[in-house]
Amino acid sequence: MLLFKSFLEFLNHNSGAFTVIFSALLTIVTAIYVFLSWKLVKETKKMREEQIKPKVLIRLQPNEIWPNFFYLIIENTGLGVAKDIKFEIERDFELFKGSFLSDLGMVKNGIKYLVPRQKLQFFFTDIRDDFAEKKNTVIPIRIFYQDNFGNKYSEFFLIDFSPYIGLSWIGRPPIYNISKHLENINKEIEKFRRLYEQVKKQK
Repeated sequence: MLLFKSFLEFLNHNSGAFTVIFSALLTIVTAIYVFLSWKLVKETKKMREEQIKPKVLIRLQPNEIWPNFFYLIIENTGLGVAKDIKFEIERDFELFKGSFLSDLGMVKNGIKYLVPRQKLQFFFTDIRDDFAEKKNTVIPIRIFYQDNFGNKYSEFFLIDFSPYIGLSWIGRPPIYNISKHLENINKEIEKFRRLYEQVKKQK
């Protein structure tokens, strides 16, 4: 009982100090809570921006059957729609005899939009033509576009043939073999059809 009374007297004499300490602790906890709430709001905003943000990429891709044939791939890998896509080339490139990169419709007129995961593929060039020149060619291309909210973006790419020098395939891909077999089957069917027509006329 005496111990409890002494404890109460201690609290009464130091109530001001305890009030200051508790107030300080409450202020610190409140500050931490406000900071965490601000960080959560910031992360949520960033996630929302990523959900509407487009990402347009451009790259070379060799043909899976004939590695000397190259395609130009333009793809929106982002989660938002890319609009008013424009291309700026710092140096022109002869795709094949008499046809240049600047002649492509996408370079002249741009692309109105690319939805998320949409990919456009164009035949670009055959590196067997002027191979010595093309293998050392690097084409700088800058892409400008915007999202649905008018936010503008730009990307810079180097179209470079050097990584593909000496590229070759072993064997043929399944789709090529299937197409060849279908072609042979079609020829056989045509032979039987003609034979049937001849037999029918003889009767």
